[in-house]
Amino acid sequence: MILSKVINYLSLHEYRLSELLTVSSLTLTTALATVPVSAAVITFQPGPEGKDTYVDSRPYSNVPAIIPPYNTVNWGSEPRIGVGEADTGAGYTDTLIQFDLSTLPSVGVNKVSLILTTLSDLAPSFVEPFLASAHRITSAWDENTVTWDSRPSFASTPVASTTVDDIAARSFEWDITSLYLDWKNGVVPNLGIYLTGETIAGEGVAFVSSDNTATPALQPILRVETIDVASVPEPTSTLAFLILGSLGTASTVTRKLSQEKRSKQDN
Repeated sequence: MILSKVINYLSLHEYRLSELLTVSSLTLTTALATVPVSAAVITFQPGPEGKDTYVDSRPYSNVPAIIPPYNTVNWGSEPRIGVGEADTGAGYTDTLIQFDLSTLPSVGVNKVSLILTTLSDLAPSFVEPFLASAHRITSAWDENTVTWDSRPSFASTPVASTTVDDIAARSFEWDITSLYLDWKNGVVPNLGIYLTGETIAGEGVAFVSSDNTATPALQPILRVETIDVASVPEPTSTLAFLILGSLGTASTVTRKLSQEKRSKQDN
């Protein structure tokens, strides 16, 4: 009965019907498109089980009686990793790091960050801040055997870069979302990340490694931010069906009125 009266009224006010239909459609669409969204942050910090190390390009040793040339040495068990120059241009250190992604999500991922923190006992050396770039590693490597001379190949174009310095216990972040998704979706194999530093003159920064048990809270982190979007609800409520039915009926009235008006004009 109420619906019939509404339609009769609209029939007498056809000039308002189109506007009403548009507004009602938008209102209904907005109501039905409202979806609950929840966010979560996964802090993945493997600790001593993690895989990371640094490599040193210097073809000599400061203590040759104990350590062979640094470019032939494996540093896989060291409590630090790092990037930058060593001995004021005499050599370089780069970092290799890889995470096991098997327990991490591939759906609903919003952002993924690699987070490294400088050593907590760093003495201020007034290092000029410099750019450290993360590259995708393209060949296999072993944390316990890799050296500068045997380091893996990596993509020339970095996936992310950030400016670093040697302030103690300071964290730095690289946004590797696109690379993470490529790994999880099988686009490229997960062989890890190669970090290099674009230093100016002798600058170098040391970070806490996964083998640093003295400061476990500062060990490398892979932070995954996710968004969980619920399904759009079906319009199963009585009100939703009533609105949809009313819109459909009103639309039919509009067509009929328009047809009658054209018929009268033709006559």
